[in-house]
Amino acid sequence: MNALEQLAMGGQCLAEGWREAWRKEPGLAWLPVLVARVGVVALLVWCAHPWVSWLLAPLLRAAEGDAVLRYPELFRRLPPLAARADAVVAVFLVPLSAGVATAMFAAIFRGQRLSPGRAWSEVLPRWPALVIANLPARLVAIGLHLALAALPGIRVSGLTRALAPWAAGLAELFVQAACFYVTSLVVLERRSAWSAIAAIPGTIGRGLVPALVVTVALWLPLAPLQWLEGAREVIVARGLPELVAVVALVRAVVTTALGVATAGAATLAYLGALAEREERS
Repeated sequence: MNALEQLAMGGQCLAEGWREAWRKEPGLAWLPVLVARVGVVALLVWCAHPWVSWLLAPLLRAAEGDAVLRYPELFRRLPPLAARADAVVAVFLVPLSAGVATAMFAAIFRGQRLSPGRAWSEVLPRWPALVIANLPARLVAIGLHLALAALPGIRVSGLTRALAPWAAGLAELFVQAACFYVTSLVVLERRSAWSAIAAIPGTIGRGLVPALVVTVALWLPLAPLQWLEGAREVIVARGLPELVAVVALVRAVVTTALGVATAGAATLAYLGALAEREERS
C-alpha cells in the first residue's frame, strides 16, 4: 500500500470511526472514563465542600500551598490540577475502555454481533496487558509535559522557548500515531503487552499514515479548548473564573468522545492495513 492509498485509508477510517462512535455500545464502554474525568473537575471545583474538604483540602494544600484553596486562585490552577489527575485516568482507565470498544468495533466492521457483557468479559482479563502496552505513549506524553513545565527555570533562547510547546506537541502526536495499533494487537490478536510493543516498528511501516491522519484530525477539536485553558489568567482577571471550570468540563466530554472515535478509527485501520495483510501472507 503506497502513501497515497494510506492517506485515503486514513480519511476513510476517520469518517467511519466518527460515524460509528455514536453507537451506544462502544460509547458506554467509555462511560467509566467520562465519569472519572467529570468527577475530577467537579471535586476540584467543590473541594471546599464539607463532604470532601476533609480529604481534598490537605492534598491540595500539600501539592500547591494554601493559596490554591482561595477564590479565585483555585480556578487559575484548575487545568493543571485536572491534567495531573487525567494522567492517571489515561494510564489505567483509558486502555481498558479503548480495549472494550475495540472488540465491539471489530465485530461491527466484520458484520458480527458482540454483546457488551461478552466484550467486557473478554477484555477485562487483558486489562494489565493493555495498560502496559499503552504505557510507552503515556510516558512520553508525561515526560514532554514535565519538560515544558521545567522550561521556565532553564536558560534557553527566546526562539527555543517559543517553539518548544509546538515541538513537544508534534512529538506527542507522532508517538501516539506510532503506538496507534497496540490496543488492537492486544485485544484482536491476543498478544502480550511486550509482543504488542515489539510489533510497533512493523506497524509504522504499514500503517503510520492512516494513524497520523486520524491522530492529527482528532486533535484539532481540542486546540481551541487548550487555547482557552492557556488564557485562564485573562479569564480570571476579567471576573469570569467559573468559565475555566466550564472549559475543563467541556474538555473532559470532548476528549472522551474523541477517544471513542479514535478507538473506532484505529480498529478499522488495523483491519484494513494490518490484519488483512497478515491473512493474505
